[in-house]
Amino acid sequence: MRPRAGTPFDQGESQPSILRIQDDQDGGGSESFMGVRYFPPPGGKHGRMGPASRKGSGQKHPKGIQISGQAYGEPAGIRSLPKRIASPWVHGYILLVFSSIGKSFARSLRSTMLIVVALVYAVAATGTFVVFVLSARAISYRYASRFASSQSLLEKEKILSLVERELALSLKLADDPAVRAWMLAEDDAALAEAAGAQLESYRRFLRDGAWFVAVRKSGSYYARTPATAAPVRTRMDPAVPGDRWFYDALAKDSDYALNVDHNDLLGENRIWINVLVRDRDGKAIGLAGCGMDLTSFLAALVGHQEPGIATVIVDSAGKIMAHEDAAIVAWNAETDRESEKVNIYGLLGSDADRERLKAFLSSNSFGDGAIGISIGKKRLLCSVGFMDELGWRNLVLVDAATVIGAADLVPLGAAVLVSLLVVLAGVFAAMNGLVLAPLRALTRAAGIIAGGAYDAFLPVTGENEIGLLGVSFNEMTRKVREYATGLEVMVAERTKELNDVNGQVLESLRYAGMIQEAILPAKEDMEGGPSAHFVIRRPRDLVGGDLHFYRTTSDGFWIAVVDCTGHGVPGAFMSMTVNALLDRLCEADGEEDPASLLSRLHVLARATLSGGDTRRHFDNGFDIALCRYRRASRTLEFAGGGLPLYHDAGGRVAELKGDRSPLGYSSVPLDIRWTKRIVEAPAGTTFYLLTDGVLDLPGGQKGFGLGRSRFVELVDRAKGMDMEGQARFFAAQLDSYRGGRAQRDDVTLVGFRV
Repeated sequence: MRPRAGTPFDQGESQPSILRIQDDQDGGGSESFMGVRYFPPPGGKHGRMGPASRKGSGQKHPKGIQISGQAYGEPAGIRSLPKRIASPWVHGYILLVFSSIGKSFARSLRSTMLIVVALVYAVAATGTFVVFVLSARAISYRYASRFASSQSLLEKEKILSLVERELALSLKLADDPAVRAWMLAEDDAALAEAAGAQLESYRRFLRDGAWFVAVRKSGSYYARTPATAAPVRTRMDPAVPGDRWFYDALAKDSDYALNVDHNDLLGENRIWINVLVRDRDGKAIGLAGCGMDLTSFLAALVGHQEPGIATVIVDSAGKIMAHEDAAIVAWNAETDRESEKVNIYGLLGSDADRERLKAFLSSNSFGDGAIGISIGKKRLLCSVGFMDELGWRNLVLVDAATVIGAADLVPLGAAVLVSLLVVLAGVFAAMNGLVLAPLRALTRAAGIIAGGAYDAFLPVTGENEIGLLGVSFNEMTRKVREYATGLEVMVAERTKELNDVNGQVLESLRYAGMIQEAILPAKEDMEGGPSAHFVIRRPRDLVGGDLHFYRTTSDGFWIAVVDCTGHGVPGAFMSMTVNALLDRLCEADGEEDPASLLSRLHVLARATLSGGDTRRHFDNGFDIALCRYRRASRTLEFAGGGLPLYHDAGGRVAELKGDRSPLGYSSVPLDIRWTKRIVEAPAGTTFYLLTDGVLDLPGGQKGFGLGRSRFVELVDRAKGMDMEGQARFFAAQLDSYRGGRAQRDDVTLVGFRV
């Protein structure tokens, strides 16, 4: 038996630290918690929780006890400190100190001890129950198997008692000299009259008064049943499927056989006993026998009044001859094709059951007990009676639950269960009264201390182990109160120091951002170069690793976008270093193209960023897209290391990808060369430079990056706008795509028109 959840031992008594209980009938200045009295600090009866503040938050007990989920009163020294410091630090520390006491007593000694006892008895109860159930199942199975075997034997004898009498009369009829003589000379009137008299004599003794004679020589079929006033006659043809039974029986040359068949001449379903009629030389001259009414036969053999028992008669091939479902028997009787007739194997639920039953039926021995098979959704026991003299098998199907079911064993199981519960309840009561009651006051006092009432006092009533524990508890409470007061003061001082340092760091970062902004080209610095331009720069932090560069030449201008390694302060230092190197290289107004300038910049960056042995483990660099516009030739020269260039080309947006090699990294060879690309730039052509923070901007429903295709779509939509309009458009679209997601990288987008 599994212990139920929600027993009296897990209803919250083991965690009194979350409850505050006030006796409303106590008019004095003290409060009690489950018998432990303590005094609130001066300056307020309830500290932070006055009566008014608890009035709406507590739950009224029927006996006038108010339960609140708030903290207890606090000493004056602690109450004067900032509450945001006192609550998380002091209460957290007190919970840490007293949690060991609360868990040790409330859980280990009380709940755990009782739970262990309960589990021991639960395991014993479970083991007893399992053994009981397994034994009950074994007994039920053996009893049901023996019952099925006995029932099978009884059914077999019942079937033989009904069939053997009719079989004996049929054998006598087929051996009658008058009948045999008439079958050899069918046209002789005298012989026909004598045979008819004999047949009528047999009919009076047959169970259902039905006989038949089939002559091989002429193919004539004669029959008489209670439904016919006189013998009826027809002629059989081997080409007719309904007559094949006669010729098949002659071919088998078996002395007799039983068959369930529908007779078209008579319009009846009967069980026919077909006996081979032989002449004096032993040659088969026809068939003769009797027919038993199928309805009465089924009612006598397979119509059980007892629930859970069914009888099925099959032949050696498994074809159903008798079944409680008359429709199955009628179908098999009226169907000429053997392949369409219903057999017992088709009613089983699995191939394993079919193979098991086939093996059981082929054993041809009685007394092998029973096997389990599934028919429909029921699991049944099957016992077989072999009737080789008839060529039949009698199957008795028994539902074991109806023979001896679980309901029959409930009283015994209930008695065992109740006995175990009584023992368990007695152990619980003894443990609670003798061991656990003296510890409850100490557990609840620990809960008061854990809730913030550091002035609680536990009365010591004895000198035993519990009393000594109370003395130690009171001493510990005093020390914790003193430590908590000093701890909160120290925490407040440290918090103030951290806030001051944090303010200084933020101020330094803001000033660093101003310095970084100062080295970047201002709007007026770019006048006289592009006809119009815009810059969208959004560092991830106060400072960042992206920069844009501009320098005027005699016949145009240099313009670039750089994405340095790192973010924040490291990225800002890198960007200022690269800006200085670019400024140095572009001072000489020569005919140098962007590709050769990148080669020189890479060499300078490697020399600047790589140091001695102490800096070998640092590998810093940057991506760059660098352009030089030549006004005389109306061309734009571009070279890129990891960053692309976009521009409008004849009504479409074109992308010039930079080389994959970045600059400055020690892994990039010094002699590497970048590719120069030249773009025709007639007046009005717009170009866009951007860092990978734009394409990697997270957003959308799934937080994927903006990507190249979305950016190209934005550029295509921005065509026709002036540059100020494009600046507003791109800023709004980037914000809309990002939504509320955090920016992962620095973002820089520069657009300019020549």
